[in-house]
Amino acid sequence: METRLSTAIVMSRRPRLVVPNAPWLLGLRACLRRIRDRGERLLIGDATAGCEFVRRGAQLLNLDHTQLRRGEHSVADQLEPSHSINVSVEIPERDRLLAIAAGELLVLEVRSNGHWHRLLSDRLKAGRGGVTLVDVPALEGEVVRRELLSLGAVRWAPGHSETESLWDERNDVIASHHKRASPNADLSPAIVELVPFPSADGWVSLSHTTRGCPGPWPEQSHEDYFDSLLCSHRDADHSALGTLERILRQRRLIASTRTARGGVRVVSFTASPLSQLPELRRFRRHRGRWDFEPYGLCIHQSWLKERGVRPVVYGNEANWRDLNEHDQSYFQLAHSLAVGANETDAEHESAAGIDWTVEREWRHIGHLDLRELPRESGLVFVRNYAAAKRVSIVSPWPVTLWPDPMVEVIGY
Repeated sequence: METRLSTAIVMSRRPRLVVPNAPWLLGLRACLRRIRDRGERLLIGDATAGCEFVRRGAQLLNLDHTQLRRGEHSVADQLEPSHSINVSVEIPERDRLLAIAAGELLVLEVRSNGHWHRLLSDRLKAGRGGVTLVDVPALEGEVVRRELLSLGAVRWAPGHSETESLWDERNDVIASHHKRASPNADLSPAIVELVPFPSADGWVSLSHTTRGCPGPWPEQSHEDYFDSLLCSHRDADHSALGTLERILRQRRLIASTRTARGGVRVVSFTASPLSQLPELRRFRRHRGRWDFEPYGLCIHQSWLKERGVRPVVYGNEANWRDLNEHDQSYFQLAHSLAVGANETDAEHESAAGIDWTVEREWRHIGHLDLRELPRESGLVFVRNYAAAKRVSIVSPWPVTLWPDPMVEVIGY
């Protein structure tokens, strides 16, 4: 019979965009090290919140771990002999199974009135115990934590060294792989020289704004993605600023299928002057993201035209059908229904839907190589001075602040 303690790491559902060194990520590293150092067996719930990160961390630290899978057996078939607890059938089986099976639960963030709040309360009220609240600064759920402590949960505050990157504890194969993936690891600091914010008068450039990338980068494996966050890799930041920094390092704009029909991969630009982009920025609920984030790259229109960049053809479905296959790659509906529009959208969009023509979009088919873009033909824009310092290290093009440089510089 198994004599080692079986431990699970649990948390409430995480946002799609993972922030490097988020409190729950720091706590996860500490939990993995604790399980290793105590020689415990790790239980991982199939499809539970954060399970991909838990699983990859277990592999990096060579932890003995077991995946509890739904549907293969009944819950009882997968449990260790232990006290039973009553759990609501309204809670997903994946969470119920883990709550019952684990001898100890290491708890990261927990949402009030969420599934794990109910499961942990039921477990403690049943006298089962084995609930340890990981105490890392800024972890969410403090009100719930106080309630759980009153029911018998305990706190555990890991030391700083326990929350640090798992980088030094990976094997040589993984370490060498990431070294090959980071050709520009050693870059000397740059002096930040901001150029004046360009006016709309005589605007001759096209702008590409970046956005956050939830999940792996294009062409990045899921394994590398988890490693980058668990091991504090340089490209772990998938925010709009992190995306811009990656573009500047790679000297390449990677095409996407998000805007063009038929699976065609394109890079999109806007002809609107940089000073007017704040007027276009709004949250699209049906896409789950913001349009026109305050980070990106302006490129001289003449340089882009030489590489096949063209304005899109705005129209309706009849116009689409009349175009040949090549020109269809540059087509965009002039108007579309506003799916799930919010109050902000309603202020700017007619009852007929979204007017896409205001974006004045241009497109490049496929990835766009920027290695030959002259310094005088490019301009990087970021939101504040701290971001300017960060991108200046890797940018061969000048940097400006958007939309009001003086406020940011004086306030820094």
